[in-house]
Amino acid sequence: MYKDLEKQKFDFLILGTNLTESALSAYLAKTKNKIIQADISKSYGGDCKNFNLRDMENFMKELKEKSIKDSYLSNINLITYEIKEEVQPVLEKENYRQYNFDLNPKFLYAKSKSSTELIDSKASNYIEFNSMRKIYFMFEDKFLNVPFSKSEIFISNDLDLLEKQKLLNFIFSVMKLKNSNVDVNSTVDVKKDIELDDDFLFNEIKKNLNIKANEFLVKHFNNKIIEMILLILSNQNLNNIDMTVDQMCDQIYKFLISVQIYDNTPFLIPQYGSSEFTQAMSRLSAVHGSIFLINDLLKFDIKYNTEKKEEKNGKFLAEITDGEKNEKFVITFDKIIINNCYLDEGKNFSTPVEFEGEIKKKIKNIKKNNYVYRYTAFYSIKAIGQLQSIREGPHYYRVPKNNSFIKNEYQLDAIKYFNNTCVVPNNRTLLYIQIFSDINETNENDFIEKAKKISENFANKIINDLKDDIDSNYKNEEFRKKCNFTRIKIKEEINKEEEEKKKKEEEEKMKKEEEEKKEEEKKEEKIEGAVYIPPKRPRTPPKIEEISLIPEIIIKYEFSQKIEMGEYILEDEENNKDIIFTKNNVISVDLDEYFEESFNILKKNDLIKEEKREEVKKDREEVREVEDEDEIEDNNLIDELFNEIEMDEKNEKEEENKKEEQKKEGDKKEEDKKEEEKKEDEKRIEVKTEEIKEEKKEEDKKVENKEENKEEKKEEEVNKKE
Repeated sequence: MYKDLEKQKFDFLILGTNLTESALSAYLAKTKNKIIQADISKSYGGDCKNFNLRDMENFMKELKEKSIKDSYLSNINLITYEIKEEVQPVLEKENYRQYNFDLNPKFLYAKSKSSTELIDSKASNYIEFNSMRKIYFMFEDKFLNVPFSKSEIFISNDLDLLEKQKLLNFIFSVMKLKNSNVDVNSTVDVKKDIELDDDFLFNEIKKNLNIKANEFLVKHFNNKIIEMILLILSNQNLNNIDMTVDQMCDQIYKFLISVQIYDNTPFLIPQYGSSEFTQAMSRLSAVHGSIFLINDLLKFDIKYNTEKKEEKNGKFLAEITDGEKNEKFVITFDKIIINNCYLDEGKNFSTPVEFEGEIKKKIKNIKKNNYVYRYTAFYSIKAIGQLQSIREGPHYYRVPKNNSFIKNEYQLDAIKYFNNTCVVPNNRTLLYIQIFSDINETNENDFIEKAKKISENFANKIINDLKDDIDSNYKNEEFRKKCNFTRIKIKEEINKEEEEKKKKEEEEKMKKEEEEKKEEEKKEEKIEGAVYIPPKRPRTPPKIEEISLIPEIIIKYEFSQKIEMGEYILEDEENNKDIIFTKNNVISVDLDEYFEESFNILKKNDLIKEEKREEVKKDREEVREVEDEDEIEDNNLIDELFNEIEMDEKNEKEEENKKEEQKKEGDKKEEDKKEEEKKEDEKRIEVKTEEIKEEKKEEDKKVENKEENKEEKKEEEVNKKE
């Protein structure tokens, strides 16, 4: 296999299978580039990996032992690792596949760049989606459900009349600013119930497009509306924390036009985790001829190709060693795309990608010492009663900074998965929590301790809400009939139930003893020689084990990661576009940011063919406008020459057509001559046959005459003798 690779020259070497690299690989392979893509890991996905329960256990053990060699995950530190005994049997059976832990969940807007690219490239055929059914943000001590359309705004109980009016004014102003005719998804006539005065707010937005969004919103809205707009409608995070009003309106517009495309919510999430995006892009790239090397024991030594004698060899060469097979091979290529994680320092193992000294000197980090800490937690909650009645898509939660109830210094993002999302088995809820520190946080340990308290407070809030759901469900008699379990109640109720159970048990014992006595008496009274037939016992219903309906945590994983936010460039004018660096963007949950990064890379490095053509056309048009009269005359002469050439081509075609017609006529004449000759030959043959027939007739007559003469002579002789 490796010997075949040495004989080939590649256009691109791509190091990494993250979302950005996978999107670039798919596009470049589709535009007929020869690509080899490698990842120093055990699986695809980069930082967007998915683990089942067994793989997650192995991952936790590797974190404990600090033996992980994945370039994306090597700087993860384990905090807590707790799993109850009742989960252990699941690891031994096939049920472990029912768990799906997504390390870096991503979702996409229903109508966005990422969704259109996935559909146009047909990569969406490899992915199965589920809608993010509900979106909450926390205000004070309550989770407020975000309304997605104006009809939901009217129905919402979390907003008063004035807040509804202001929010609707803002939404219509944003839609008007973007010159959209799209209605905000409702049959309700807004102006009948509330008079919208959106001209003032529209003019204010238009004047202050370059102001920071926070400063603008504080002047016009209260804290509840501000948090709803920033956290949910505009998806504010550490990447765009200083966004302007114009950028905020772009995000809100994308949110609004995505509503009710596939479901009531604007967000779509992969059914089997965010690694489905990378795998779909990798499959698309492989279909168009790309080669993949996925191995956590690979090492790369990249150099300039100084011995470039033939055109078959590329600008660079890479000596690749496979530690698993103990083999070395060399490939040549023209350009390299590499993820920043292969260059960041502070790994738990030596970097497996090394550049030659000349290249290494020219690589510089323009944003050095910029980093952020990320805290991640998974809680598997046993909540039976709630899942028996509610089966729906995942819920998305955002908690702003300094919430009075959670007491958080940092923003919190969370996703709650139910058992119908192919993430958790029946009677389970999986809670994913993510907290980012401020940029360049000084003390990691302090951040981890604070993040642990924040996640515990949030998890307790979720568990209490699950309890309320269970209580409300249990009050329903139909729900109790459907359920095959009982509930642990308050102490007073438990004591009453225990007394009743004791009485029932005593009665059952008495009945059993009486039945046993009767059976013994019947056995003694049996007649000799007769067959004893035991009496038919009534079927006892199966015993129902008492299962606790109080939600409890049975799996808990917590870990932290230091994420470098550096940006690398190559200080080499000749080869500046030959070594391309990609970022590690795990902060945002929006898939569009990955696609935008990939498109920016393609534009900067002149890798988009269609856009090149459009730019050339625009340049030509601009040149024609700026040209002098002489140049315009020259262009006219060129056009005349082109017209003459076209006329010559037409004349040549006409001559060719005439020749073809003449040939056809000549062929027809020859065919006619041949037919006439055939007819003449046939006539000659007929004449000859008639002549031959006449000659035969004459000969026959002569023969007959001779025979007649002979007979006459014989008669004469006979007569003479007589």
